[in-house]
Amino acid sequence: MLQCAQMPGECLLSVQGEFGATEVRAMERILGSIMPGGLITLDFSHAERLQEFAIGWMAPVLEAVKGSAVRVRGLGRHELRILAYMGAHLAEEAESFVGEDA
Repeated sequence: MLQCAQMPGECLLSVQGEFGATEVRAMERILGSIMPGGLITLDFSHAERLQEFAIGWMAPVLEAVKGSAVRVRGLGRHELRILAYMGAHLAEEAESFVGEDA
């Protein structure tokens, strides 16, 4: 499930439960409707299951919001590498799961 909280100049998307194709499509709709130039925070800290293909599909969605700063929380190094490999550019160093090194 994807929950959205919008404040002036900022959008917070929280992932809860599973993150798969449905959530990527919802993320694409939400991000497509916001004004560029703000801060977008993607919070995966409450996600229970991340499907790797969905992480990869997320990269072009993030590229579509150029002009906005994108910050990610709660992903492990492996998921961050997938995003980087797929061409996603993040605004800040993302927070990783404690102890994850794979």
